[in-house]
Amino acid sequence: MAMGLMISLPAFAKTGASQAIKFGTADVTINFNLPANAGVKLDNPSAKVVKSSMFENPVEDLWDKNVDGTLLKYDGKSFVGKVQLELAYEWVNIVLADEATQFNMNLLALLSQETPTVIDVNVIEAEPHLSMTSNVEQYNEFGWQDWYTLSAIASFHSNNPANEKPIEWLPESAYKTWKTAESAYWTVFYPDRLKYIIEASNCGNLYEKSPAWVKNSSKWWFAANYAMNYVLIAKERNNLTLPEPPIEFYSFLKNVNFTDEFLTHFPMQSQKRLLDGILNISAAGIKPIGDAPVKDWQSGVRSALSKAFDASDLLLDILAAQSYVNQLTEQNKPLTATQISNIKSGFNNDLSKIILSRNEKK
Repeated sequence: MAMGLMISLPAFAKTGASQAIKFGTADVTINFNLPANAGVKLDNPSAKVVKSSMFENPVEDLWDKNVDGTLLKYDGKSFVGKVQLELAYEWVNIVLADEATQFNMNLLALLSQETPTVIDVNVIEAEPHLSMTSNVEQYNEFGWQDWYTLSAIASFHSNNPANEKPIEWLPESAYKTWKTAESAYWTVFYPDRLKYIIEASNCGNLYEKSPAWVKNSSKWWFAANYAMNYVLIAKERNNLTLPEPPIEFYSFLKNVNFTDEFLTHFPMQSQKRLLDGILNISAAGIKPIGDAPVKDWQSGVRSALSKAFDASDLLLDILAAQSYVNQLTEQNKPLTATQISNIKSGFNNDLSKIILSRNEKK
């Protein structure tokens, strides 16, 4: 029986100036080096690239055979293929499997549209010891163990789930008003939880050394999964029935970086959750984009959010794109002729190509 190396690496993105929303393809080669003493034998291996889309929640079970992905061809040593991307540099999961020998491996690869991506995967010995190098420099910036730790921290878990301390939810007194709730979430819940997880992960100053977009991912994830849902959490955890807060409650979004630099990097986890959270703010009353011209819809969204935070132009573009994609994926409704015309004239970036490509697949 072959040894099954099940290694899950976290998602992070390139930090260089060339990072941008860009619709295109990446050439990828995965050199899979298996020395004779590795204790692993491949009979009929397969490799599938599974993307963490800009506008869809990440796949929960990468081992599900029905998960959509791009198959790579195997020539006896290397897996080769082309993968459609939505960013100039993008992280993808590569699922390697061989059913006959019960071999399974999950790698995370940084793919580039600018130059062919070549990644060397080396199984060094019979023990589950693995090394990976890439011709894309950012891939080698940290060891994969460190990126795994940072990914766990950004999603508010330690890198050792077996030792994870249960979340200490806020007491009933924190929900006296929406103002006390907002304050408790960001001055008590967020810093205390982050501090505990950093200490539990035994990562020393790793988090402080990480790129700024990693720290922004922590705020992004916390906002999307906790602060935006405080009414629901209060009901589930404290059995409190609270009214939806006014738009001013969401002023904490000023603390999340929505500049172009960060919006062209995937957060450590799904970006869709926070985008949906913003689109669904009850007090903002944002309607699906429908047949409205893009700029008109964005003007209304900017005004609706203005008492909470100033939405950047690119954030408004991405919110519009999310609204279109939600129509395609959640309502299962193809774009209308009016929408297609609006999309072609309403964006000054590749978001129009991304949306229209998804519509063609309906």
